[in-house]
Amino acid sequence: MVLEKAADVPSSVVAGLAKVGVRVPAHPLALTLLRAAQVPVAAPSANRSNEVSPTTARHVEESLGSADVLVLDGGPCSVGIESTVVDVSGPQPVPLRPGGIARDELEQVLGVPVAAAAEMQGAAPRASPGMLQKHYAPRASVTTVAHGDVRRW
Repeated sequence: MVLEKAADVPSSVVAGLAKVGVRVPAHPLALTLLRAAQVPVAAPSANRSNEVSPTTARHVEESLGSADVLVLDGGPCSVGIESTVVDVSGPQPVPLRPGGIARDELEQVLGVPVAAAAEMQGAAPRASPGMLQKHYAPRASVTTVAHGDVRRW
């Protein structure tokens, strides 16, 4: 969720911006860590900028290499795509990045209508992490095959 930054949120946490992104994890291990910390936790994503989001602890380790990090392994992600990002700072929630939570699920939890993608056409794009085309460009070979081509690759 993207919210207006409260005065006590350090500027360094939001790179000087007026809004802050708040992650709401569903994983029991992440929730246990946050409860044990007993303070707000500021943390980046578990991958380098412009890389595909990891779905396993091994992916995190491979992405971050020799960085000085501690990786908690709670098993593979239950959803293999990026998180849903929704700006809730205004009168109507606005989806910034699609993810594993559908619009109707957001509306049910938030209790208000969420702007649909069709309603957003023509609006000035709002920035959100993971929205660059390169972010969804894994380093993999792609082979195109004509429809009906039965050769085995």
